[in-house]
Amino acid sequence: MATHRLGYSNNLVTGSASVGTLFLAVWVASVLVAWRAQHEALLRLDAVLGAALVLAAVSMSRIFGALSYYLVLWGWGLTAVMLVAVGWSLGIVLNRRANPDVRHTRLAIGTALLTSATVLFAALFTIEASRAEVNQAQLSHVLGELSASTVAALSRGSAIGGGRRGRYLVTWSDPFTLGVQGPGLLLELERHGFDVGTTPPLRSQVGAHRVLSPQVAAGRIILVKGPEIVRMRATPGVQEVAYVDHRTRRQQSAYARLHDHIADELRQARLGSLVPDLDQNLWGVALAPRLPKVMFPQVLRMMNASNDLPTAVFVAPPSLPPGLPG
Repeated sequence: MATHRLGYSNNLVTGSASVGTLFLAVWVASVLVAWRAQHEALLRLDAVLGAALVLAAVSMSRIFGALSYYLVLWGWGLTAVMLVAVGWSLGIVLNRRANPDVRHTRLAIGTALLTSATVLFAALFTIEASRAEVNQAQLSHVLGELSASTVAALSRGSAIGGGRRGRYLVTWSDPFTLGVQGPGLLLELERHGFDVGTTPPLRSQVGAHRVLSPQVAAGRIILVKGPEIVRMRATPGVQEVAYVDHRTRRQQSAYARLHDHIADELRQARLGSLVPDLDQNLWGVALAPRLPKVMFPQVLRMMNASNDLPTAVFVAPPSLPPGLPG
């Protein structure tokens, strides 16, 4: 079973190698019980579980960089089915020499216990689901502000690209949160009646029917996060229509100090080539095989803080100078 922390938070559930190994041994023993009993249905289930465990090992061996809990969520389902197989084998052992009346009683008790457990866990999961919160909710709140300002700007007749009469190519430059707000902006504009689409490389995020050829676009809408905002503001012919930065001055200073500290550490580790990626590809820095392990907690802090970096939306003509986002 997978062990150690999974994800980027200190409050995530950890696993135990010893408990996982013990459970695996118990399941193997249950397979032997099914084999000796020649129980075909249970043996078929165990065969499926065996194949799944092999594939699970292959899958986990291909995980690189920092672990995230969602990479092994399938482990819960696999473990549950293994528990069923173990319980099934236990039932075979208990009923091997029992008379019919005892078997009937045990079957009734087992059915009641399984039903009760199912109802209990269903109730617990329902309660847990009712308390679920949106992951990185602040990103959604920022997107709401950006979308409202963008819709208002495009609704004016003087907007670049014709506003509601034009067709817009929506793109995004966000090396910090993997562009999660970009598709949201596109969908919000679509919901408000604008004719929008995105480039072919982004079709997997928004669907093939939302792909738009740059040649037919009357204008561009570009969401930018972080330092690239300064460069976009300096570009002639580009109009800034939305900007959000909720950080305090203290938070801004803390982020700048952390950024400079990590840059210095990278240079001292002879990894100066990674310094530009602190602003252009932070995930690449975190996943770099050359990154010293002692530096990862600092990069992790920067990744968490980068979620709050300023975000802006720009409207531009169909063609942009080379090297600019979008």
